[in-house]
Amino acid sequence: MDFIDCLEIVLLFTGRRRCRDDPDQGLQEALRTRLRVVESNSKDVAQLFKDLSARLVSVHAEKDSFVLTFKTVEEIWKFSTYLSLGYVARCLENFLCDQSFWLDPELLSDLEINVTVDEEHLATLYLGLLLQEGSFFAKSLFTTSEQDEEDDEKLSFQKNDLLMVRDKKEDSLWEGTMVSTGNHGLVPVSAMQPLPYPFYQWFLRKYPGHAGCSPTETEYFEDSIVIGSCVAVADYSPTTPDELQLNQGDVVEIQGLLLRGVEGFIGK
Repeated sequence: MDFIDCLEIVLLFTGRRRCRDDPDQGLQEALRTRLRVVESNSKDVAQLFKDLSARLVSVHAEKDSFVLTFKTVEEIWKFSTYLSLGYVARCLENFLCDQSFWLDPELLSDLEINVTVDEEHLATLYLGLLLQEGSFFAKSLFTTSEQDEEDDEKLSFQKNDLLMVRDKKEDSLWEGTMVSTGNHGLVPVSAMQPLPYPFYQWFLRKYPGHAGCSPTETEYFEDSIVIGSCVAVADYSPTTPDELQLNQGDVVEIQGLLLRGVEGFIGK
């Protein structure tokens, strides 16, 4: 695999009947036929994926696939969000099932499109874009040792602290800035884990004032980054359509991360 291949990801699609668990080969072949029509002139497909924040590289009808790439972290977090919400599959379903193409509309009845990507490769592509853009947010995997604390050039931090780091083009050290305090220094690459959710990289870069807490602010929990679940300590009535109704004692599963200083998070 060469460097260009590493910047690309394959999106596979399958068609099935909602009333059946197994794939429908006849339906899949019909969808391939639809895709062959646009394979040589993929302008409409390119626009479809552009609207989904991805860049189309090529269409492969015989392999039931599209090759995509991304140029920025913002593009990849938007696409990842659309993918996880099922929006990519629905948009592709609308495109492939355009009624103006099909002579037999009954063929499309009870149709569902499923899409998959290599999640590990998508994560690798995401990390590559972070390094390419220079600076990004990471959490610390452990607490600095006493020896490191005595080194004036090295930054002291606790496990799960949130930092903005910059690649120094060195194998073992990055430049780091604590989000909560602004303290700056060198940090070991091995101690840093880039935030694995592209949305937070974009959000923290665009709204840096929402991350971290100054000593005068109320801190509702000790760690800078929390994963897992939490318990509602009081009843809450939503004020916007996107908010959850909560009763005291409800357990909420954190989807992604809960960052100290950010007033909301995605939960279910």
